Amino acid sequence: MKKLKHSFLALSGIATFLLVTGCKSEFDVTTDYQVTPIIFGLLDQGEKFQYIRINKTFLGQGNAYDFAKVADSSYFDQVDAKVVEVINGSIQNEWPLRDTILENKSENGAFYAPQHKLYYFYADTLYPDAIYRLEANINNGEHIVKGQTRVVSNVTIQSPIQQTTFALRGAQPGDYKGIPIIWTTASGSGGRNSRYNVKFVFHWDEYTGGIPTSKSFTWNLSELSGENYTGGTISVSVPGEQFFQMVRDRIPIDPSVERRLHTKVEIILTAGAEDLTNYMLASQPSSSLAQSKPTYTNLEGAIGLFSARYTHRFDKLFVNGNYRTLDQNSMRELCEGPYTYELDFCSNHPIDNNPLNPMSFRCQ
Repeated sequence: MKKLKHSFLALSGIATFLLVTGCKSEFDVTTDYQVTPIIFGLLDQGEKFQYIRINKTFLGQGNAYDFAKVADSSYFDQVDAKVVEVINGSIQNEWPLRDTILENKSENGAFYAPQHKLYYFYADTLYPDAIYRLEANINNGEHIVKGQTRVVSNVTIQSPIQQTTFALRGAQPGDYKGIPIIWTTASGSGGRNSRYNVKFVFHWDEYTGGIPTSKSFTWNLSELSGENYTGGTISVSVPGEQFFQMVRDRIPIDPSVERRLHTKVEIILTAGAEDLTNYMLASQPSSSLAQSKPTYTNLEGAIGLFSARYTHRFDKLFVNGNYRTLDQNSMRELCEGPYTYELDFCSNHPIDNNPLNPMSFRCQ
C-alpha cells in the first residue's frame, strides 16, 4: 500500500486584543472564513491502486490542535470525484473515486490517527501519452475542483543488474570502493524536469534464541533534479566506506543477538513530475529575511497538487546462485571490518562455506 505525501492547512481561532489609549477592541477572525478543499494525489505508473487525499481547511473558536484530533474536522460530508483518461482528445476511461479508511498514519503528528480517509481507483495501465483529469464535485456543488497531469514514464535502472556483485571493498582493508547506480531519465511531458530520489535498503535476519527476525534500514542515498542532466542517463554512487559506517550507525550492538545474516538489498528509484518538483521547491523554507513565499498549486477550485511520480525497484538476494549481493571481500569487511565487527554478521553463502576453502567469517 503506497504511502503518500500529504499537505494540510489548519487555521486556529484567535481572539485578538488591541490596547489603544486604554480602550480594548475585540475581533472575531472567524467571521469571513471560507472552507477550502486541500487535495494531494500522485499517479504512479508502477502501481495498480492510485490514492488521492481530499481534505478541507477548518477553523473554529478555541485550540486548532483540539479540532485536528477530530476526524470530521478534516473531511467533507460528500465527495463525488473521478479521474478521466484522455488520449488524443478522446475520453478512453473514467474511474470514480471510492473512499477507504487506512490504519497506517503515524500517531506522532497533530492530526487524527492512525485511521485516515483516502480516495482511490484501480487501473491496470496508465499510459504516457494520456492526460489524466481530476474532476471533483464536493458537497453538491459547493466546491468544483479540476486538475490534470501526465504520468512519468520510461525510468529504468540500468545498473546494477542481477548479475552484478557489489564490490564495496578491495582485496586490502581500507581499500573502499563505490558502486554506481545508473538509470534512464524520464521521458514525455510528465517527466520533463523530473526530480529523482534514490534509496538503498539493506536487509538482514537477526537470530535470538535460534529464531530469526527480518529487519532492514533505508539509506536516503541521493535526491537531485533531472534538469541538469541531458545525456539520457544519471548516475550516483554507493560509497563503500560510508556504507559500512551506515551499517554501524543504524544497527545497535545487542548481546542477546546470536548472529546476523545479510539477506538482500533493494534500490528504490522514484521520479517525480515537474509539477511535483515545483511544489516541493515552493514548500521549502524561505532563505529570505521576509520569509514570504507564494503557495504553489496546480488545481482549480482547491489548493494542493495533482501530479505524478514513477517508482522503479531493484531487488537482489544475497544468496542467489553465484550472483551474490556482496562480494567476498565486502562480506569479510561486514563481518570482520573495523566498523561492523561487533554486530556479529556471518555469511551463509555456499561459496564462503566451501569445505575445501572455508572463510573465517562463515556461519558455524
